[in-house]
Amino acid sequence: MSAARSTSSPIRVFTALGGFAALLLAAFFGWGFGDEHARTRYAVLEGIGAAKPLKSAIADYWLLNHAWPDPDEHAAMLRARVQADRYVAAIEPLAEGRIAIRYRAGADNPHPEIEAHTIELAPRIEGTEVRWDCRGGDMPDDYRPNVCRGGERK
Repeated sequence: MSAARSTSSPIRVFTALGGFAALLLAAFFGWGFGDEHARTRYAVLEGIGAAKPLKSAIADYWLLNHAWPDPDEHAAMLRARVQADRYVAAIEPLAEGRIAIRYRAGADNPHPEIEAHTIELAPRIEGTEVRWDCRGGDMPDDYRPNVCRGGERK
């Protein structure tokens, strides 16, 4: 019986130390529980995800026609693919295949740091694929995903 107790004791100590180490890492790297900054960044990322159906429609149009859809001529087709979410006021097709994601303002958005800011997605052709650059718009870099920071690519 005492042998069982002595083998479980190191496991309990190791588990406790592992949990403590995880909390220290979270605090050191800013992964804190309840981190408002992280929740705001997640809201921005969720808005970019909401544009995925429109990105697909524009990429499909390019692959079939080797041209970007005119947002005025194809407004119904493009806007039918868009659904705003709890953080996004509008996702709008622009000229040259670009997409503007505009975040909600006022009481509708629980993250005042991003309200009324935009992220602009710009397509580019790489071989036979359409890739998206998300560095356009006026969203502060602090709230963008890492790949979307640094201003618009020229």
